[in-house]
Amino acid sequence: MKSLLYLLLLVFGSGLMAQNVKTRLEFYDQGEGTERVRIIVSVDESPDSIGHLEMDGQILPISSTSSQMSIINGVTTREVSYTFYYYPDKKGDFNFYPPTMYFGEKHLKGKEVEFSISHFKERKKDEPDAKSILASPNKRISFSQEGGILEEYMNGKWTFIRKLDKQTCAKIILLTQEQKEL
Repeated sequence: MKSLLYLLLLVFGSGLMAQNVKTRLEFYDQGEGTERVRIIVSVDESPDSIGHLEMDGQILPISSTSSQMSIINGVTTREVSYTFYYYPDKKGDFNFYPPTMYFGEKHLKGKEVEFSISHFKERKKDEPDAKSILASPNKRISFSQEGGILEEYMNGKWTFIRKLDKQTCAKIILLTQEQKEL
């Protein structure tokens, strides 16, 4: 009888375990004098769905998802991680709430995260941001708010070749996403 009660507590207790939202920030510089932020949000169990992450008026898409499970001395631990990238357009202090995690009818919200960006290099109007696609080792397509530009790496630096309109950039992004799916 005691072992049956223990088994029931173990089975039902695992569903009652409190999920814990953890957030980790990694700052890096892409060699252009501007800090970028990799945001990794982890939770103990796989949610049914996840809300969006909004920062500074932008909704950040999930860049990647990973899951990990380990069994050590009979104790199973799980963790699901969602990675987001934030490309700031100014120096300063920032804050956000991790996305809401939905588990059936329950939802879980993480604590507010605050951080500062201290290194930022202003870009010229048509200068590319970090959202670039390498077409080859010496050619890249970089996207700006006005569309994009094609550049070639010559004499140790990226050199402007031609401007791309928004429609062309949208087609390139669509083709790139289709290639990733293959």
